[in-house]
This record gives sequence, C-alpha cells and structure tokens, in this order.
Amino acid sequence: MSTRAIRRMARLGIAMLCTGILAGSAAPLPVRAAGPAAPADPPLIAHYPFDEGSGTVAADTSGGHTGALQGSAGWARGIVGSSDLALDGRGGFVDVPGAVIDTTRSFTVSAWVRLSATQGYQTFVSEDGAQVSAFYLQFRDDTRRFAFTRITTDAVAPGTFASATFAPRTNTWYFLTGVYDAPAQALRLYVNGAFQQSVAFTAPWRAPGDLVIGRGKFAGNLVDFVGGQIDDVRIHDGVLSPRAIGTLATSGRWRFDEGAGASAADATGHGHTGTLAGGAGWTAGVDGPHALALAGGGQEADVADPVLATDETLSVSAWVKLRDVTGAQTFVSVDGDQASTLSLELRGDTGRFAFTRTAADAAGAPATSATATAPPIAGAWYHLAAVSDRAAGTLSLYVDGTLQQTVPFASPWRAAGELRVGRGVRSGAVDDVQAFQYALTPDQVLTLAAAGQWSFDDGATDASPNEEDGAITGATPAPGARLGALAFDGRSARVDMGTGSSLDFGGDSFSITAWFQTTSRGSQVIVARGAYRLGTRGGHVTATVGTDAVATRDAFADGRWHHAALTVDRQAGTTTLAIDGRPRALTRARASGASSASFTVGAGLRGAVDEVRAYHFALTRDQVVALANAGTLDVQAGVQDAAINPTQFGAFFEEINHSGDGGLYAELVRNRSLKEDDHSPVHWSAVAGGSARAAVSLDFAQPLNTADDRSLRLDVTGAAAGERAGAADDGYWGIPVRAGETYQVSLFAKASAGFDRPLDVSIESADGSQVWARTRLQGVGTDWRQLEGRLTASRSAPASAQNRLVVSVAGPVANASVWLDQVSLFPPTFDGQANGLRPDLATMIGAIHPGFLRFPGGNYLEGATIATRFDWKQSIGPISQRPGHLDDAWGYWSTDGLGLLEYLEMAEDLGATPMLGVWAGYTLNGTVVPQDQLQPYVQDALDEIQYATGSTDTPWGARRAQDGHPRPFTVPFVEIGNEDFFDRSGSYNTYRYPMFADAIRSAYPQIRLVATTPVTSRPMDVLDNHYYNDPQWFVDNAHLFDAAPRTGPRILAGEYAATQGSPTGTLAAAVGEAAFMTGLERNADLVIGASYAPVLANVNAPNWPTNLIGYDALHSFGAPSYFVQRLFGTQHGDHVVGSQFQGPNRQLAVVASRDSRTGALYLTVVNPSDTLQNTQITIDGARVARRGTVTVLTGEPTAQNTIDAPNRVAPVTRAAGGLGGAFDWQFPASSVTVIRLGT
Repeated sequence: MSTRAIRRMARLGIAMLCTGILAGSAAPLPVRAAGPAAPADPPLIAHYPFDEGSGTVAADTSGGHTGALQGSAGWARGIVGSSDLALDGRGGFVDVPGAVIDTTRSFTVSAWVRLSATQGYQTFVSEDGAQVSAFYLQFRDDTRRFAFTRITTDAVAPGTFASATFAPRTNTWYFLTGVYDAPAQALRLYVNGAFQQSVAFTAPWRAPGDLVIGRGKFAGNLVDFVGGQIDDVRIHDGVLSPRAIGTLATSGRWRFDEGAGASAADATGHGHTGTLAGGAGWTAGVDGPHALALAGGGQEADVADPVLATDETLSVSAWVKLRDVTGAQTFVSVDGDQASTLSLELRGDTGRFAFTRTAADAAGAPATSATATAPPIAGAWYHLAAVSDRAAGTLSLYVDGTLQQTVPFASPWRAAGELRVGRGVRSGAVDDVQAFQYALTPDQVLTLAAAGQWSFDDGATDASPNEEDGAITGATPAPGARLGALAFDGRSARVDMGTGSSLDFGGDSFSITAWFQTTSRGSQVIVARGAYRLGTRGGHVTATVGTDAVATRDAFADGRWHHAALTVDRQAGTTTLAIDGRPRALTRARASGASSASFTVGAGLRGAVDEVRAYHFALTRDQVVALANAGTLDVQAGVQDAAINPTQFGAFFEEINHSGDGGLYAELVRNRSLKEDDHSPVHWSAVAGGSARAAVSLDFAQPLNTADDRSLRLDVTGAAAGERAGAADDGYWGIPVRAGETYQVSLFAKASAGFDRPLDVSIESADGSQVWARTRLQGVGTDWRQLEGRLTASRSAPASAQNRLVVSVAGPVANASVWLDQVSLFPPTFDGQANGLRPDLATMIGAIHPGFLRFPGGNYLEGATIATRFDWKQSIGPISQRPGHLDDAWGYWSTDGLGLLEYLEMAEDLGATPMLGVWAGYTLNGTVVPQDQLQPYVQDALDEIQYATGSTDTPWGARRAQDGHPRPFTVPFVEIGNEDFFDRSGSYNTYRYPMFADAIRSAYPQIRLVATTPVTSRPMDVLDNHYYNDPQWFVDNAHLFDAAPRTGPRILAGEYAATQGSPTGTLAAAVGEAAFMTGLERNADLVIGASYAPVLANVNAPNWPTNLIGYDALHSFGAPSYFVQRLFGTQHGDHVVGSQFQGPNRQLAVVASRDSRTGALYLTVVNPSDTLQNTQITIDGARVARRGTVTVLTGEPTAQNTIDAPNRVAPVTRAAGGLGGAFDWQFPASSVTVIRLGT
C-alpha cells in the first residue's frame, strides 16, 4: 500500500456521531433515576499552568510530574495566568517523563489552545506508545476541526475520534476537553465547555511512554507539532462531569448568594474573589436567593486580580435590575490605567443597555458600543450578555437571550486593572456575573439566561446556571423530541425540582416551555408549581397563572410530539399559549405566579416530556419559534429550474476493500492464478485422506502460458484405493454454499506421464466432514487442457460460508504429479453472465439506479508505481491470458477478472453511462512521467477509448468484438487521471492534461473531458472534486453550490462520503450526505453528477473505514447511506422547482423537483438536527392532491446496519393523507424524508 494511501486511511479514522448538546448540558448518557448524589469530580493528577515565563522547566502544580521544554519550545504571554507555552510547529514540545495517565482507565484532559494556522495535524496533549500515541487531543488536518482521538492498538491503524462541530479560527483561544469514559466505552469532546460529540471506543490500551504537550506520535515518528500556544493543561484521574467542564471553561463567576459579609466568592474555583466596597450590600436575587444591592455613592464589588485577557476574544454576562433607569450606569467593567477597556452598561445618552469598548487606554479614547433596541423598564430583571470577538472584529449585545446589535470593533487592548461590578448603579441590583475567554454562542447565551433547563438526556440535570437538578420518581427513559425524554405512567411518576426561589416568578414576566407527547384526554400536568401550571385537559393544552386561565381550541392528544410555550408578559399585560411555535390562545395577565410549592414535571401525565425550560422574562415570538423548531417551507411548483441530469447520481467502482476480487466479481476461488505470493501457494493446502500422502507447491517450471508464469503442483506420493489426495482452496473468507445452487467449475490441468485418473472436484465443509456438491472431470493428460463441469449443492446443504473447494484424485495412485492452474468456481451470476457479477451486490448497486458508472478508480487506476497501474490492455481477452497485477494502492492481488470489458458491460447491465478514467502519467509514490516519455501513454488512452467506442473496422474495436462484444459502447465522459492535486510538480497543468486533452479532443471531439484538479492550460469541460469529511461538514455545505459561478467547468463530485462508522457508516453520516445531496440536485445546472465512494467493502478486509455496502461471502447489507443513495436515485422528477425553507438555524436541507410527464412533485427534506422540525408547507403553482406517499429514513444517529442486523436503519414508506396546497408536517430528528405528491 502506498504511503499516501496508508496516511489517508489511518488518519481518516472512524467517528460515530452523537448529536450536539447545548453548552453546560449533559452528554448523552443513560438516564439516571433519583438516588444517591453523583460522585465527586475526580482529582487532578497533573496541572501545567505554564506561568514560569522563562527557563526549560514546566512545573506540575498538582502531582509532581515535572515537564521539560524540548527543541524550540518557549514562552509567551498567557491566556490564563502570566505566561503560556509558545510553539513554532518545528519540533518544540514539553516532555513529561513516564506514563502519567493509565490510558486503560477513565481520564479527562483539558487545555487552552491557540493555533497560528489551521492546517496540518497538530496535537496538543498525548501520551506515547511505541508506535502511536494512546490518545491525541488535537487539531485534525482531514476534517480541519478539533478532535479527541484514540487508536485501538499500539500500531498504525484507523483512529476513532470525537470531533468538534465547527472549524476553528486562527489566533483565537479555545478551551478543549477530552474525556475517556471507560465504563461507558466512550470518547467525548467539549470545546469552550460545550459538548461536541461522543463516540464509542471499546479497545483501550495502556501507553508505556511519556506524557507530551505539543506533539503526537505516529508510525514510530514524532509528528503533529503545534504551531501556536498552549496554556493551563489539566489531567483528571477519571470522568469530569459536564457541569465541571463548563466551570473550568469559565474564567470567573460571582453568584452573589452569600447574603452577608463583604466578600463575593468566585464559583469557578479560580480564586478571583470579589470584595464589596462603598457600602454595597445584599438583596433578593433572580438567580439564587441573593444578589448584589447597589445604591450609588461608590457602591460596587471589586475583583483585584486580572480575570480576562481583554485583548483576546471574551464574553461577559450578568442579571441586572434597575429602579432608576436614567443616567449612565455600569454593571461590569474592566479597568486600565486611564480608561475602562470594556463596560456592560446603561448608556446615559440613549437610555439603553450597551456593551462598550474603548480603542485605547487613554482618557477620551474613541468608544464603540453595541446597543439594545429598546430602553429597559424600571424594576424588571434583565439578562445581559456581551461578546467581543477578536477574530471576527465585532462586538455583540444580547438582552434576555435575544441579539440586539453587532457592530465592528477591531482594536481590543489588554487592561491590567480590576474587574468591577455595579459601579455607578444608582438604585438596583446585579446578580450572577460571569466572564468567559471565548465567544458565547446564541444557544449558550439563552442557556445562561434560563431559570431552569432540563433536557432529560441524563436524568434531570439542570443545565441552567441555577443548577436545580430534579429528583425522578417512577419516570422512565424514552425517545424524545430531541435525544432522550422521560415517560410518565399517569399515576405516581413525576420529577421534582424542589422549591428554589429561582423558579418562583411572583408578579414578574416569565416563560415556561416544554415538549410533550400524550394520547390521554384526562387532566394532566406537564409543568407545574403551585400558582402556575402548564398541562392538558380533554386533549386541549391549558395554562393557569393564579386565577388567569387559557386553553387552546384545538386538541393535541394525538401521540405526536408538540411544543408548548407559556409566556407571561407583564409589560404587555398578556398571557400567551403557543403550540408548535404558533400562538393558539391569549388572555390578559393579571394574577401573580408566586408560589412556595415544588416545581414538578409530569405529575399525572400519561405520556412523555422533553426539554423543559423556564425563563425570568417573556420570550419573544422568534425565541418561541426557535425553541419549537418551527419553520415554513414554500414550494413554487410552477417555477421550473434546472433540469436534473440523467447522470445526477451514479456509482464509482474501485478495487479497494476487496470490492472486486472477493466481492462483486463472482469468482469464489482465491489465488486461482497462484500469483498472490512468490514463495508458496497461499490459500491452497494439501488434502490427504487415510494414509494418503500429498503436498502442494508453486512450480515455475510448468507455467500455463506467458501471462501465467507458474502453476500449482500437487505431488501424490501414495493413495490407496478408497483414499484421496488433492488440493483445497479456502476462498475469500470461505466458499459460500446454498442448497440446490449450481456452480460452474473450470480449471487447467496436466499430469506426469502414466497418470490416468480423473479429477474429482467437490465443495465441502471446511474440515472435509461434509460434501455438499461434487463432480468428476475426465481427460487429464501430459499437456495443459482446460476442463469444465457443474456442481449442484444438495438440498440438505445449509447456507454457509465455512467451506472449501477441493480438487483431488482417488487412489490407487503412487508417485504422480498433477499441475493445476486457473482453477475457477462461479456461482450463479447476475443476469447469468459468464465471468460475471455476484447477484446480490449487483442487484443492490442496480437498485440505486446509477446514472453513470465511474471506473476503474481511484488509487487503483494510478498504482504506486508505473508497473502496478491499471494497465487496461492486460485486463482484456481470455481470463487465462490476463496476468493480473498487484493492487499496491490497497495491498492485495488483483486478478483483473474484472477488466475493461467487464466494467463496460457492468455499466451496460446497470443502465449507467460509462465514465472512463484513463491513466495520465502519475503514480501514488509521486512518480511523474517526463513530457518526452508521455506520448506512448497518451496513445494507450486513445487505444482504450477506441476499444470501448470504435467500430469493428478499427483495430481495437475489432479486438472488442473478438472478446465478445461487437456493438460499440457509448462513452460520453473520459476522466484524465485521478486526484492529480497530489502532484506538486505542476506537470498536470503544464503538459500532462494538455497532451491527453489535445489528443482525445482531436480524435473524439464528442467526448467531454474531466479534469481531476483545476488547470489553466486548456479548457475544462468538467472538474472532479472529492469530498471526504465528517457529517457536520456535509450539513454545513448543503448550500455549497448555490451561489457558485456558472462561467467555469461543470462539477462532478466523483467521490464523497461522510467518514463516520466502520466498515459502513452511521445514520448521522447518511443524513449529512443527504443534506449535501440536496445541494447537488438543486444545482443540477452546475453539478453533472455525484458518486459515493467507496461503494463496496468485504467486512473481513476493509481498507477504508466508511463504505456504502458491506458483505461477507454469504451475506450483504447496505449502510444507511445506501438507502439515501436509493432515495436520491429513484425519488425525483426531471427538473428542479423553487423551494425556500425559513426556520431557526436553517436546520432543514430541501430540494423539490417535478416530473413533467406525470406532474408528480417530490419534496426531499433532510433534518440533520437532534430535534424534530415542525414545518408549515405551502405549494404554489400546482393543484396538489390530498393524498400521497411518504418515505422516511430515521433512527439513532449512531445506528449502523450490520450483517446480523441489515435493516436496523431502513426507510419506511407509507400512504399519507391531509396533504394538498398547504399542510403541516413534522420531520423527525436525524431524518431523510421524501414526500411524493400527485398533481
């Protein structure tokens, strides 16, 4: 296998997505019922603050594992503390002698990191094995994202990694946390305290080497040197909880819950204690029992030591309540010598909240503010969050979770002074101030603003700052609207969050939201606390606040998930009840919601509840819509857009993973030409019954012909009557047998002088105890002769692959030799073709309805050397005349039984347009054919095209006819080379592509040429782009081509796959690909076709981690991605029509098409999120029938199909009613849906 292939395969790795969770919420663990308190977070076993600032020693402040700076490692100003580790990517790192971490046990590793460049693998923390690191907290070059990676053995192998959901920016600090949870057999990654991904990892091993900061180890080499900075590395001896990780990611937090005294503790444990000054005191809080009370006159709370590096990206948040809303008042600020570098404030000139930063530490320096859209109301609590994003060059302000304004700001500076809370507040209070050294996301801001947030994915943990965890009684885990939920039995089951003051809203504005599911028409509680209640009665959703009551007109006890939102707006004087994002009932808000009772969920409910949230303010309509995942899909059926190409979705074949030999090529005998090894006849063994004696060996002195330079020699020393001696072949991981099936056997044989016995051929169990089929071949002489026969398995033969093929002679025989070659056994083939295809695999590929077939690869086309490229002239003609070649791209022997003609016939049988790849003078090991030596290979390509398309009057057309196919094939596309972007010499642009293009265009002007990398030397008809990445990348790029220019070449996505799962992919991978494919179809005017890769993988020997179809000798199955390919290949019209989705975060990927002949309309909708999507669909420009069909592919994101469970994830098609020109639809989480509508 080539070096390039090894690195691509091993580095690509395996990732299984568990969809993202908001910051501070729990990773998707099994639901935990009420019981003993969760165990304490594990202790630190190593902590490197990197505050030395000079020298070569990095102290461990927790465990004595002192590190030493190596190479070019040095120091820079830190993000946490005074200094950090500075690395230039050229060999510097910190080495900690000895294995600090037992990598077979649970551990957590965290670090602040900053990259100078986001390219190349860079590993921040690792522990050395002999050949590879036991883990890598890293930046991956293949995905361009952070990851926490482990390899299952101390050897070069694919990595399993939990990936970030976004691409990082250069020169920006991020807090990374990797968790290995041994009992759960899982890897998890958090970035800036937010959960990113969880993957299964079942094979830990203990690293014997050093702990290393700033590099990794791979294939025995020191690699992945970091270019950038690392700070505050911590290692915990166990699983750190999500809440603890969020706390570590927070620079400072002052809850002000002391209620007495002059100190305000830093709840993060970082030691930034605040001191009350000027007479500041205490009052009732909004987040917890107390808050900081302020009345002007210098009252404030001061934090003396620096908390934030204010020249970097940062965020601050706070709850504020003002009784006087006039004049300038500052809630949080950080001082320089002459000016505050930042202020979260009420501006005196506008009377509105603002986040202000000054351009310099100077009196009168210019200031920039992001300002609220409306002035505050006196006496009301508001949650403020501010973000200063250095990389984006912006300031943003949020009020009550809603973005108010984003403005440019490009000159942050570092202040060394105090952080001050409440300076200048005339009369009011400040509560729960938090500081972060990263940019809060909108989801994180809304979580910080919550009074309670329970996802029920991990018991009843409260992800809000209040931490009001619930006690579960009787409720059980269930699938939710988003990940997990809790099911209630209608009797005693409930969740009790206690009587905390943060959930007592009194006469203030507030909001309660929840997803619920029920079929009961009884009186039921969804959420309640004494004076306020959200529930159902008679199927209608009801809400009460004191004596105020409201109910929906429609009933929602239909067994589906619905989102209910109760919003009490005291300023507007209204109480609103919204279902699935739409207001359904409204009344005046008059009564108080004050209560000292417990906050409970699900009491008396027969159904399920998910994602309960509570807020100390009235949610806006947009916030309700976002929480309900409500959107609109408008389809313009009369607006004809791009014509969908006949080649829109195709198939790609490459000899990889034993896709051909041991796969689609139906030959059952392995090593039939004896060329897999030059020293022994691998996969062949001697068989001798009773006292018979026999041996097998390679014989180069008795070749079959010049193409096949060796044979199998069977020496029979002796075999008495009734005994046998022979040779057995074990096949490709067995010889499959099915009862009553007939097999075709063919072989070449000759014998030593005097031999007069027939050859017995049998298919039998692996130990020879059972014979399932047999035949006898006559006519062996002293010259080579081809013998053929048929074997039919008995009716009693069990379906099994644990069998062998035996060619033997029956005694009496003594001192005889028999030579065998090209021993072949074919089962029934696809369409009964000789030298044909395995029926189940060919049928599965055919079911995709591929519009084209791209062949023969791939790295397989290139070869590692010129001698091992795919030489098409060696792949035609009789099988016995094909020498085969080493597929050194993927590490095994190719018989070339699937040769050029077979590829062309495969395309013909599948109804697919051939897309022929020609070798273009470049190999995987980097060899480039010089320009003055390239012409013979150009002629080779011209001959190849003539073989495929020429009439029988042409030399190569005549050869094709001689090979059995007189009729020419139509080949409209020829691809010149493969992935020539790996050739850094520039030869592809300067002479290789031009020489091939000029010659082909001259001889075959009708052929469209496909370039494998952009060229400027000649026009490109088509450019082949390959896309391998994680599922989120494909989701993010669903609109990649929407705004792409149409002035250049057309695009072929000749290879693409979301690389998650092995040997085939997960549902998350399939859904990500489907989102991307909506863009491929929607932009059919630009994208002429796309083909998943690789298509086939023998599960016994996958070279590539994620593939479309898996199989062994007897069984086959499709990945979830296979069903996506089938849906896109079969469920579409002949032209795209207009469609626009509007909703939170553009969560749905959509393409709509129409069949101009039947009028049928197809809506393909992909929901890659972890929450179901409520959608109002309207269709204009066509009269749409009320009934149609719907096909849905959905399930757990991590689910995979296997040989034992081939349909664990499979589409379900059903009739659907209630459609028409306007209808509502729920698209499940992690789903692909096709709705077919008649017109």
